[in-house]
Amino acid sequence: MNRLKFAGKFDCKLSENAEHAFAERHALNVYKSNSIYSFIPKNACSTLRLSLAVANGVVTDVESQNNWIHSNNSTFSSNLRDLVSADYSFIVLRCPYRRIASTFLDKFVSLTNLSVRFVESQYADFNILDMNFVRFLKNVKRQSDRIRDHHWRTQSAFWVFEEYSDVFSVECFENAVNTLQIKDVLKVVDARP
Repeated sequence: MNRLKFAGKFDCKLSENAEHAFAERHALNVYKSNSIYSFIPKNACSTLRLSLAVANGVVTDVESQNNWIHSNNSTFSSNLRDLVSADYSFIVLRCPYRRIASTFLDKFVSLTNLSVRFVESQYADFNILDMNFVRFLKNVKRQSDRIRDHHWRTQSAFWVFEEYSDVFSVECFENAVNTLQIKDVLKVVDARP
């Protein structure tokens, strides 16, 4: 049986345990292999969520469904039974410096709605074009991890289990691709255009 990281750490109902609920929302089912994948934004998650959608039989035409994953983050979310009875679990980590830089480049340099909301929540009468990486980091540091957007929340917040069957890294992603295929968990489909 899998031991849950946050479940017994707080004296409250599990349904009211915010840390567990957050990690559980990011723990996705791979049905065929009875596996759990804990996704962390900016850690190859688009590729792995697309691969999961294909493996679970929901997406068949990868080319036309690449954006489907962004509207369906919770489609394969796990529940307590899924978590404790999973045969296999994995998570992909990334160098935190590369992850936060990737987030800034993806969400702020390209001026997404997320970046506009972030700036509006931090500053009154501030031009988003004046946002720079140092200012972004200072604001993230000021925020409590519990209220941070999941794109820059610490990676440890996503760990639903105390231990995973496998822990992979973005920097050695080919190892994840090969291991998941050899163990018949998931065939990885590249989501990058």
